[in-house]
Parts: sequence; structure tokens; C-alpha cells
Amino acid sequence: MADYTISCVLIVPANLQQAGNILGESLGHGPDTYSIALAQHSNLDVLSHYAAHSWVRPDFIQLIQAGQSGILPQELLDRGFTAPQVIAFLSQIILSARNYGEPLEHFNSVLESNGLVRYGMV
Repeated sequence: MADYTISCVLIVPANLQQAGNILGESLGHGPDTYSIALAQHSNLDVLSHYAAHSWVRPDFIQLIQAGQSGILPQELLDRGFTAPQVIAFLSQIILSARNYGEPLEHFNSVLESNGLVRYGMV
């Protein structure tokens, strides 16, 4: 775990949960990476997003940054993903990365700053 020093919160709109899980699984994660159901604070009755938290290495953040520029790893190209698809997906996610820190506080802080709460928990 020594290399996994970054607390990473990823949030996708609900309609992109399946795409996010497929993308994550193609990179060796998952299969149900985005499994934490969320709602907007202004509309608690509607499931609006899904979230994931993980400890990651710096190269994971670099992989996302490269994807935002259309540079894809071979694993995604082999699975038929295109740069425009990945760029479109990444443009709609919420990503927060912190070195070390307490993961639950980090997760809750990201939810609060984006007007989200755990679905069915309020």
C-alpha cells in the first residue's frame, strides 16, 4: 500500500454508471467500481450519480489526465475505446485527489462541495 498514497473520489452521472464500470474494468478495476448511489441535495428522491473511492498511485491520476487529452492506454484501445469517447466521459465526471488524508472526510467533503448526498440516507 506504500505506493497507494492518493485518496481518490470519482463521481459519475447515473446515466454513465455502466460506461464508467466498463471503462474501469477494462483497466483492471471493478466490475462495480461506481457503486455508491448519490442524489442531489436539492432533489433527494432522484438517484442522480454514482461514486467510487479508492487509494491510488500517482500514475492513476496521470492516466486520467492523459485520457482527458485523448491519450489512451493500449488496454482501452484493445477494447475498442476511442479518444473522443473517453474525453466525453471524463468531461462529465467529478474527480478529487488528495495525498493521504482521511478517506471518509475526503469523500464527504467532495459530496458537500458538489451538492450531493448518499441516496436513501437522508
